[in-house]
Formats: sequence, C-alpha cells, structure tokens
Amino acid sequence: ILDFEEKFSKYCGVKYGVSCSNGTKAIHLALMAVGIKAGDEVILPALTFASTAHAVLYVGATPVLADIKPDTLCIDPEDIKKKLTLKTKVIMPVHYGGHPAELTDIIKIANKKIAIIEDAAHACGSFYKGIKIGNITPLTCFSFHAVKNLATGDGGMITTNNKTQAERLRQLRWLGISKDTWKRIEKIKTSEKFRVKGYGWYYEIHELGYKYHMNDIAAAIGIAQLAKLEKSNEKRRMLARRYTKKLACLEEVVLPTVYDHVVSAQHNYVIQAKKRDELHLYLRNKNISTGVHYMPIHMHPLYKKMAKTSKLPVTEKVWRNLLTLPLYPQLTSQEQDKIIKEIWRFYN
Repeated sequence: ILDFEEKFSKYCGVKYGVSCSNGTKAIHLALMAVGIKAGDEVILPALTFASTAHAVLYVGATPVLADIKPDTLCIDPEDIKKKLTLKTKVIMPVHYGGHPAELTDIIKIANKKIAIIEDAAHACGSFYKGIKIGNITPLTCFSFHAVKNLATGDGGMITTNNKTQAERLRQLRWLGISKDTWKRIEKIKTSEKFRVKGYGWYYEIHELGYKYHMNDIAAAIGIAQLAKLEKSNEKRRMLARRYTKKLACLEEVVLPTVYDHVVSAQHNYVIQAKKRDELHLYLRNKNISTGVHYMPIHMHPLYKKMAKTSKLPVTEKVWRNLLTLPLYPQLTSQEQDKIIKEIWRFYN
C-alpha cells in the first residue's frame, strides 16, 4: 500500500497520496477532512454519478446542484456563482469523461474561503494547463473501480500537498486510530511504559473513523496498472480522435469537445445524439453496447427531496441525448469501424 501511494503521488507530482477502498469513500473522507457537517452546502454538477452527491449526504450536508457547460459537460463556473450562499463550504467539480473542469475559474470563485474537492474519478492522467490532475487544488479524489483507466478491482486515492490533511485522512480511513501498524513499527513514539523493541502496540482513538483502507492485493494491482497507464490513456485518446474524425460530418450527432488547454484521460466518449434511445436499441441489436452517463442527480426520487436545485436548463436539455460509445484500450480498429458504420447506417 505504501509503495502504491508513493508511486501514485509521484505520478501526479504531489507530496502525498492516501489510498482507500473506493472512490466514493475517498470523497467521503475528503469532506470529513475539511470539516463538512449538517447545515453546510456543497456545490456539485447535476450531471454526475450518484457517488458525488451521496458522499455529501453521508456527512449530513446538502448537495447544491449546478448546471453544466454544453460542450464539455463539466460544471459551469457561471452557474456556481449563482448557487453560492453563506452556507457554501465546498465546490466539488467533476472532471466528466476525463475532461478537466475549468479549475482556474473555480479557484477564483472559491477565493481561498471555500474548499475545493475535485472528483477525478474519470481523470486519472488528465492535464489542466500543463499540470496533472491531482496536483492543482488541495484535495483530489480518484477512483480505481474495475472500469476506470487505472483499475485495481476497486479502490480510491486522495492526493494532497498538505501533510496535516494526509495524516488526518489516514486516521479517518482506519477507524480513527492515531498510529497504524506501519507507524508503530517504523518509529515508536509511545511513552516508555508501552515501548517494545521493534513494535509498539499502543495507539489512541480521538474521533470516529471508518474501515475504508485499501488492501495490499488491490495496491499490488495498482502498481502494475500504473506502469501501463500512460500507454493505455494514449490508446484511449487515439480511439477518441478516430471517432471524432469519422463521425464529424454526421449532422444528427454532437461530438465531445476537448479544449486546447487540457489533455483528457478520455475515460468516456460521450456523444449527443438525436433519437438517442432508438440509437441505443439499434446498436444493442447489433451487439454493440452503449450507455447513458448519467441521468441527472435531481431526477432521482431521493434527490428530489434531499438536494437543493433550481434552474438547470443545459443539464435537462442535453442529458436526453447523451450516449456513451465503447471506448477501452483493447478496442480494435475493426470493432470501432463497425460501431461507426452502424451509427451512420442508423441515421441514413
């Protein structure tokens, strides 16, 4: 675990990496680390996976849903401004599909008074203005779920340059225990009464923590996967460029945008397609699996009563056309050509 944390933090160019058992728990821990509690508000995009919003509920706070930009599908900084209140304690941008949100604008909005926690579940290996995601704001959360760019079966990581935050996160992920086993072996700081050569058994618990630690098997897989990440991400980007080139003239489809100042990890390739549901069924009948990422948070029954929502015109317009095409490093040119051909055939 320690080896994986060190290698991953070095990959991101950050001082500390704190692993945990999945990405949802990474967000939960990050919210706890900045002291979010009942009565606080956390601004996040309406278009995201449930984990982003669920973690806010776990700490008793209120998710405040902001609209998205129609081209990148990331949170819109202008709408963040409209959702700010005196209760706003965190802004949580989601790097949708691997495309980084507009962090420069978000950092200005936060103005060092509001915490920023990045949901980088899709963005392992993404860059924003030449800086790797994970080394821009104080806390960034990653997911290593089986379908992610870096997959460990399941797992998560929080990156930070703040030593105090890293130490607190490590305690929170391990039941609030003040010193984990490794620390008690490496350097015994307990009183003489409890000092034992090579191992100190004594520890204290000062706050409620969780059993959110990563296991060594997942960490070992993570080390192996990290060594392959750049190569697999580049394959994803190549496949994405190929989709864009071969679908560019199809009027019924809006293709994803990648800004010049970012490099996307290209976790997903999401188009905005007319007759989305019919296209989905047509492709399924051709043995081509597609998905919808995601039904907006405020449309789930739970969040109709638990989230704070107002006007979300872009989200409500574009999500009905969203369709995620197959995109993974093992996808062959022949398989991709079949997907492209069938999309053209459907519309023509």
